[in-house]
Amino acid sequence: MYIPIWLIVVGVIIWFIYARNKEKAQQNIPLTPEEEESEASLRKISKRWQHESDVNSFFDLSKFDQVLKLHNDKVLKIKDDANKVKNEREELDKVLMLSQRLWQFVDDVKHYPHWYKNSKKDDGTPYWKSKAINPEELILKKFSSSGLEKLIGSSSDKFRKDDEIIEYAFEVDGHKYTLFIDREINRQDDNFLGSDKWEPIYYYPVFVYENDERLVYQAKLFYESGEYVDSYDHHYLEAFKPGEWTKFLLGKIFAIRAEEEQSSKEFREKMNKDTEKRNKEKFVD
Repeated sequence: MYIPIWLIVVGVIIWFIYARNKEKAQQNIPLTPEEEESEASLRKISKRWQHESDVNSFFDLSKFDQVLKLHNDKVLKIKDDANKVKNEREELDKVLMLSQRLWQFVDDVKHYPHWYKNSKKDDGTPYWKSKAINPEELILKKFSSSGLEKLIGSSSDKFRKDDEIIEYAFEVDGHKYTLFIDREINRQDDNFLGSDKWEPIYYYPVFVYENDERLVYQAKLFYESGEYVDSYDHHYLEAFKPGEWTKFLLGKIFAIRAEEEQSSKEFREKMNKDTEKRNKEKFVD
């Protein structure tokens, strides 16, 4: 994975500040308000970088079948204990980092349908960014007219009728699957955090259904809102029945992520070239 030099340099600076503040804490020297604010910012940055590092360290899909078989063998032995099965499912989700990767997938593709609808290329045809996924595979609907509304009902407290739902349909071994994503990142519940007030928490509700009837995945993918960027925070797994669909979806997630990484790399290279050109014009005889 390509890591820009500036990222390494900034990382070293952050590590130095963190180590200095940690040393002061161990010596019971109180941090100044500015140092405490800096420490909190560094923790957020560190968490964001850790997430980016994790989701870009792709799981080796050639090992998926073996991992799934071992998992199914364990589940077979404890199938009469739903709580133990749930724990095993959560452990597999952790090994595959499926929930974390799905959070990134949502963040990567949530603008694609709008770009396709509202942007044109030079020849007048609709703009579509990805080669890994086609426009007809990733469609945008209002919740009131989506397949998800038919599955969970209009009375669901997770959605409003005008919420935009992204549907990604795919087929594996003769079975049809649909990944449903709430495009908006403003879902909220009230959560008491031990203070004298209630704080809002936000998440993407995500579902995967097989053949428009069997729920094989459901989770709340939480995020932390920052001044300039929203970042992955944690997830709550509500349903998970893994299978070949999981391998296929991971492959698609990896393909989109690779495209996004390449796009970011090309953008950085173009910015560097433009900066070098301007500096040459302004500073070199």
